[in-house]
Amino acid sequence: MENSDPTDMIVGEVPIIGNRFSEFIQTQPDQIEPALASEETKFIYPVPTKGLRANLEAIRRSTFANPGHPEEARDAPPSTMELAWRLTCAKAAELGLISEADIHSPYEEMIYVRFFEHLLQLRHAIRIGVDTIYSNAGSAHDLDADALELSASSDEVKYAIAEVETTFTAEEAAREVENWYRV
Repeated sequence: MENSDPTDMIVGEVPIIGNRFSEFIQTQPDQIEPALASEETKFIYPVPTKGLRANLEAIRRSTFANPGHPEEARDAPPSTMELAWRLTCAKAAELGLISEADIHSPYEEMIYVRFFEHLLQLRHAIRIGVDTIYSNAGSAHDLDADALELSASSDEVKYAIAEVETTFTAEEAAREVENWYRV
């Protein structure tokens, strides 16, 4: 279904670190590429300050230990946030964006920005510095808006797996997954 109303928009949380949705940042010879490369499509990435990041990590530990909303039980554990940061540092060092000595750094805005500038170099990206949590009015899952969560049916998953299996050998697929951060 095509929608020509310019007041409508799609907002997606696209966690691209670690080969999740990295296809959005890589140019692909497919039907969606013109839309992703368009000036009208903006990839907005928030850059939390060090203090805010520490607060967010504390909130995640708290909500993970005691979910206040049924969806919070499905949130990634705090260890996943830590792993994503270590992966960010390791890949940024591999690309020469930071020094090897920075690999084990605690969260640093500069590392985060350099890595996202690399990842989004082929897209129209906007960096937004974030230093404030505006309220603790409940769960992030308590949305007061029309929201639709997309998910694949089992048939769609089977189709996608079959497509990958006919397109790539196991070695090629493993290499693609490993090189998710190369754009």
